[in-house]
Amino acid sequence: MTARPEEHRAVGPAATDRPGLAGHPYSILCVLCLFSMLDSIDEGGLSLVIDRIRHDLSLTHVEVSFILGFASTAITSLLLLPAGLLVDSVSRKRLLFGMALVWSGMSFMNGIANGFWRLLFARSGSAAADAILKPGSQSILRDVFPPERRGLPFSLYWGSFSLGNGISFYLSGSLIRLADSGFFRAWPVVGRFLPWQIVLGLPGMCTLPLAFVILLIREPAREARAATAGATLGDTVRFIRSYWWLYWPSFAYSIVWSIPNAGYLWTPTVLTESWKIPEADVGHMIGLLGIVMSIAGTLGGGWLVDALSSRGIRDVAIRVSIVASALMAFFQTAILHVYPPWQVFSLISLMYVFQGTINASYYVAIASVTPGRFMGRMFALQFICLSLPGALAPTLIAMTARHVPAHAAMASAVNLNVGFGSVVYLLLLLLFSYRIHRFRQGAAGDALSHV
Repeated sequence: MTARPEEHRAVGPAATDRPGLAGHPYSILCVLCLFSMLDSIDEGGLSLVIDRIRHDLSLTHVEVSFILGFASTAITSLLLLPAGLLVDSVSRKRLLFGMALVWSGMSFMNGIANGFWRLLFARSGSAAADAILKPGSQSILRDVFPPERRGLPFSLYWGSFSLGNGISFYLSGSLIRLADSGFFRAWPVVGRFLPWQIVLGLPGMCTLPLAFVILLIREPAREARAATAGATLGDTVRFIRSYWWLYWPSFAYSIVWSIPNAGYLWTPTVLTESWKIPEADVGHMIGLLGIVMSIAGTLGGGWLVDALSSRGIRDVAIRVSIVASALMAFFQTAILHVYPPWQVFSLISLMYVFQGTINASYYVAIASVTPGRFMGRMFALQFICLSLPGALAPTLIAMTARHVPAHAAMASAVNLNVGFGSVVYLLLLLLFSYRIHRFRQGAAGDALSHV
């Protein structure tokens, strides 16, 4: 019979291959956070200038939705499972280094694209690199930190993604303002590009040297070979079949979560189209809020998970995730029912607070019931469930906008989809929490395997 997930433990900080700064747990965490920030830079910039791209390239909302969703998530979904297998079998540090090089190159290609298909290709290349980053980073974090100390590191990692997104919005808003004022017009090469091309291409050129930072750390030791031997694809299939009753609510949650996440991608467009807020102002406000509030949410959420865990409270990560998800759903739905800009941006700031808490606590909960030898593959499956429907979620919102009144059509479409998705994913998260509770009670395996 397949071993219970909780029988497998991470080696912890003391078990890294070699001591020193390069192998210190928090040195490794800092590098992974840096990579997470880099990965999120082009997402914020793209969503901010997507309306300009639509006008300059004469694209429809549906074509724009393919760039926002399909180009990124479909490719990521196809590559995540092979990436998870690689993460569990080869050097994760080298994989992340290769990912960073590809990401920088494709980010630059985003900026020089002058048509729909070229932009679609560049976005797909960035997504291919992203398929390595998330499962690779999660696998390393699990091997570096023991269960009782994972709350803060996981929160910092996912919070750095939100932080990078906020930095991206702010820098993109500044670049738009400079480009519109003619600041880059006299620059060689750069002066020939449109403002949105500068926003998408310049970060890729500047971040290429940072890819080599990954070579400075030492990869942590994996679990003992006795525990990891024989972790083949067949073992993975048998493990999933044995514990399908435990994991399927989490897979379904990731699928449904893609709908509210797609609503977030359309938020800058809604603010510029419906509220007539200039793009540069949207970028600066969302950027500043993302930088400040994501840090607050990350540190607060990580501290809360670790503090409650140290008091002996079981399954605290999934409980924190449920509360944060409920608040996130409320604020994300309410944002489209207020008008004054200060109310809109106040709700956006609260969304940033809970976003980092949700990501960190949710994945800590998964790590607590998943053996280390399956971490890369199980996280890859989680991200497939999030990414594959995410390829269609922006298109779903764009198609919905065609069937609602023309006035504020996109805002209404986002509201309908986000509201429905939020209710469903909260119910699934509650079910996942219940299954974890039953698992902890010792009812795993035979008693519930038929569910």
